Amino acid sequence: GYHIQMDRVFEVARLFRQKGTPVVVGGPMVNYDNIESFLDRVDTVFCGEAEYTWGRFLDDFMRGKPSKVYKADGFVDMADSPCPRYDLLDVAAYSTAIIETSRGCPYRCEFCEIPTRLGKRARIKSVDQVVSEVHALHELGADSIFFIDDNFVGNRKHVVSLLKALGTFVRSVDYTIYFMCQLTINFGRDEELLGLLRDANFKRVFIGIETPRQNTLQDVGKVQNTNIDLVSCVRNIQTYGITVWCGLVLGFDSDDREVFAEQYNLLVDCAMPVAAISLLQAIPGTPLHDRLLREGRLRDVEPGGVRGGYASMIQTNVIAADYRRLDDRSLILGYQDLIGKAYGYGAFAQRLIDSISLAPQSLPQSQAKMSRRKFMVLSRMLRHYLVTPDVRRIWMFLRVLLTACLHSPSMVDQVFINLIAFKHLRTYFNNVARQPLPGYLSNFNKRHNHIGFTSKMRGTT
Repeated sequence: GYHIQMDRVFEVARLFRQKGTPVVVGGPMVNYDNIESFLDRVDTVFCGEAEYTWGRFLDDFMRGKPSKVYKADGFVDMADSPCPRYDLLDVAAYSTAIIETSRGCPYRCEFCEIPTRLGKRARIKSVDQVVSEVHALHELGADSIFFIDDNFVGNRKHVVSLLKALGTFVRSVDYTIYFMCQLTINFGRDEELLGLLRDANFKRVFIGIETPRQNTLQDVGKVQNTNIDLVSCVRNIQTYGITVWCGLVLGFDSDDREVFAEQYNLLVDCAMPVAAISLLQAIPGTPLHDRLLREGRLRDVEPGGVRGGYASMIQTNVIAADYRRLDDRSLILGYQDLIGKAYGYGAFAQRLIDSISLAPQSLPQSQAKMSRRKFMVLSRMLRHYLVTPDVRRIWMFLRVLLTACLHSPSMVDQVFINLIAFKHLRTYFNNVARQPLPGYLSNFNKRHNHIGFTSKMRGTT
């Protein structure tokens, strides 16, 4: 589990232990400093990566003598990471399959736990390892794969070789599978890499944009996003037929009441249809957490975020640097305004249309017949968007679909994916936008007045 899931993890553990079932716990929420807090709630605790320690545990468990704690000794050589037992899953029932090709990241963003938890260099699986996993999933019926690496291009030379192999594979199976990944914006001008992504049938990338403010990016160590034109890079990626989804963060020390409009306008200018927008969280084990602990700026609540419930999205353990610049109440209300407007029908439709308009008019497509699962998903989507009294929803659907058909028919499948994502995210973020202010603001000084930003946003119809 993750830190935000800890209470639920303990609850699940309690229920299973009541039934006499042994419980093992691990993941990012476990670190060397908090192992003791788990020992009386579960049977065995894993700290660190588990490729080496899991086998030892199974041997000990079968002998009836499992240890209470298994600690990883350093990092795992990814050559030793076995191919998952995908055959135990009904792979075709999932919206997308998952593969990990590497761990670790060479960048040092202050708010990120990856370099601390997984290392400051990319540890990689061989090209043959990755292709064999892709082949296994395709054989089991997967039609899309998300490469879950926190930084897919942590080792560029390796990724170039991998992309060439994936390009060969997708052509051999008539483009019946496509890929997605996470990468950094500084590759938005790497024409060779982008061409290889297109040729390997990558349809979408997720990029941590975080903020358009260069001074903020410098302050938090996200140097890979500095000294480049964010809008130009994002739009260049889209000219290869690759949709860009992004992450945005609010609540940095230098943020003020103008930042909400700036973030929204960045979405519009970049034509990014889907954005994971969140408040800054200080995750234990990150340089940010260490700094705020020294400064006495950690609130006594668990870090919030997308792995929790709706209320967790408007909760942060970061105490504002300067209430005169941006107080807690204004941060949360401004955030709720932003997500509500970002996922309005007209605003989303225009970003998606602009994204489609940047794509080439034709891309390689599979000639295979539509699977039954895809047909069922398509049917549910059509029912949601067309069988409704909400004329705004109907008009948005017809508008973006017509644009895709006229400009780039090969992008129609990605339009559907974005519309499915919108259906979920509009509901999710609307629920977040309706949440009452968190309890830690119940006694907030009413002299800190919230200042709206709607008038400075573009394209909010």
